[in-house]
Amino acid sequence: MFRCGLLVLSPACFRGRIPSLLELASREIKDVLYIDIYGSKNESLGRFYGFLADVYGVHSCGSLDVRVLQPEQKQCETRKLSHVPEVAFLRDFSTDVGLDLQTLKRHVQRRFPTLEAERVKIIEPIIKEREEKHWPEPKTYAETVLGGTFDHIHAGHRLLLSVSCLLCTKRITVGLADGPLLSKKVLKELMQTFDERKKIVEQFIEDISPDLHHNVVPITDPIGPSGTDPALECLIVSQETIKGGDFVNAARRERDLNDLDVHVLELVNEDVGDFVPGQESGEVKMSSTMERHKLLGTLLKPSKPWNTRSANEHSRPYVIGLTGGIASGKSSICRRLEGLGAKTINCDLLGHKAYLPGTKAFDEIVKVFGQDVMSSDGTINRKALGAIVFSDKSKLELLNNIVWPEIMRMVEDKILEYGDLGKKVCVIEAAVLLEAGWDRVMNEVWVSIIPEDEAILRMTTRDGMSEKQARQRLQAQMSNSERVNRANVVLSSLWVPDYTQKQVERAWNGLQERLNNNIGPQSAL
Repeated sequence: MFRCGLLVLSPACFRGRIPSLLELASREIKDVLYIDIYGSKNESLGRFYGFLADVYGVHSCGSLDVRVLQPEQKQCETRKLSHVPEVAFLRDFSTDVGLDLQTLKRHVQRRFPTLEAERVKIIEPIIKEREEKHWPEPKTYAETVLGGTFDHIHAGHRLLLSVSCLLCTKRITVGLADGPLLSKKVLKELMQTFDERKKIVEQFIEDISPDLHHNVVPITDPIGPSGTDPALECLIVSQETIKGGDFVNAARRERDLNDLDVHVLELVNEDVGDFVPGQESGEVKMSSTMERHKLLGTLLKPSKPWNTRSANEHSRPYVIGLTGGIASGKSSICRRLEGLGAKTINCDLLGHKAYLPGTKAFDEIVKVFGQDVMSSDGTINRKALGAIVFSDKSKLELLNNIVWPEIMRMVEDKILEYGDLGKKVCVIEAAVLLEAGWDRVMNEVWVSIIPEDEAILRMTTRDGMSEKQARQRLQAQMSNSERVNRANVVLSSLWVPDYTQKQVERAWNGLQERLNNNIGPQSAL
């Protein structure tokens, strides 16, 4: 497949079946598809508006990043795109615009000079005409404005941005939610950074309408520049955020500013598949939250190469380190992975063995902390030791430097033991996996996350802690965001058990594909 392609259509496509065209292109393009309408400068903005609604309102887009280039009257003849098309799909337009293929090919070469001529493909005129919906000619404005998170940008975002550009003649302002506006977002740890989101939005605007000025700014309140910028003329909203128009105009009146026209777009829906907890099928509004749900159980960044033989020629399984905060569901996920065929190693249980007499860690603990941490039966008095280390961070670090290497030694022994038994996948469950640096010997790190409020609820009901104690425990550990930043795969047990199972199965199936492909450095998002 090609990563990026170009689909050149004539205005006749406005009467065509857009889903069939997008489905055809998606068979050969996996990332970005540009659509260019030949002769669009002679078409009304109303027809082009309807075409945008057809393109982004269908399920055929899937995960394809579709970018419809704005009408020729609004852009330069030669196009420089952020992604270089590797292939172009053309239709024979001779029957609808009297344009022979050779002339069209020359036009494409002039307009997209980086496209190699041998990569121009002719597609059959499969478009079946239908009755074209009449779209009124939209009003245009010198300055338009819109806002949102624009996280993991999807077809709904692309429609908002495309229409905002279509209605704009001078400058488009985009407010990107930031700071307190993100605090309650579901799976906020999987959100792209502000800089990432800004770059993606700017790139999209520059691709589809390079002659427009753009102003992409952070907003920390629901109004942003739409309530304060006197130059703005039109606010673009979806049906879901239509009330925001009244809110913005009320704020503008307080500042003696003109009301903004409010242009409302229909919501873009999608089939939920397995991505809505507790819902098996049906359509829901396309959203950034849904896009983050789709990331659960998928490979977010490349895994480490798998050396199937250890230094001493033992067979070595593929090793996954599973970690997460307290009460995040690590043990539950481990049991689910065991049910799918993985062998698991619980580092908490091995940790208890590390303190037993006869181990290297036992001798070091007595040497460093003295006889006061010994019980009468010759074992380590964990309570007495805890009183020492939890009141002095430096002593806790000293203890960890003694115990963690011993635990890792036992883990390595178990890994090799399972390897000799022919086991293919071994999961290491460890709360301190990242803090201890054990991720350096893992092929992948899988992280389980839940929101802080849910963790506190679980600790108070399951472990009998007070809310204050639970909150202190959470504050003393690594944050969800820190863990996610180092994760290959992220899971969450926040919702119903069946949804956790679906995530685990998705992660396991993806792992099996990587193993079957003789795993090496893998491409990810």
